[in-house]
Parts: sequence; C-alpha cells; structure tokens
Amino acid sequence: MGHVRGHGCLDILSQGAQMILREDTLVQALGAIPVEPPIPTPAPAPPPDLSPLLSAVFQAVTPESRSLDAIVQQVHDLSTGDILSALMQLELMGLISSIPGTQQYQLSTES
Repeated sequence: MGHVRGHGCLDILSQGAQMILREDTLVQALGAIPVEPPIPTPAPAPPPDLSPLLSAVFQAVTPESRSLDAIVQQVHDLSTGDILSALMQLELMGLISSIPGTQQYQLSTES
C-alpha cells in the first residue's frame, strides 16, 4: 500500500495536536495557556534617617523610570512643589536619579 497523503498531519493530530482553521479557534486555544502572574517587586525600604516627606516620595520611585505625574498621583497628599523639592533632595543624596531632558525619576543604581 502506498503512502497516504496527509499521513504526517493525521499522525500529529492523533497525538493531541489541535487543528486551527479560524482565528477564533486560535484565540480559544491561546486562552488555555496558563499565564504566570507577575512577581511584584517590593518597594525599597527608605533609609532610616529620611524625614516622613522624603520617605513618602522615595517609596513612590521605582527601579524603572517613573514620570513626575505618576509620582504625584501616588503621593497625592503632598503638593507638586513639595514632591519636586523632595525629589531634588533625594537626587542630591544619591538615592534616586533623574533622566536628563525628561520628568522621569528612578532609584539610583548606586544605592
């Protein structure tokens, strides 16, 4: 008996492969893939000698750059002027760094 056309495909299907004929079938199959939840990175502990103002602003800054707007939204009980002053002090202390030409801040890699 000669080689049956499609034998390889039928063999793969018999091993449990799914046939994708339309995009909704693909979306449904992809939906079954387990997604690992992101591991939250804990906020860094502020140095113990920081004032409550500096400590609150320091905890709003992350290793990834964050915009001033995002920091202001997180530390909503302080004025933008107080937050800017605290950011400048934290930067002078070497705890955070700003990205030149932007209003982005991140934890200093030296700390």
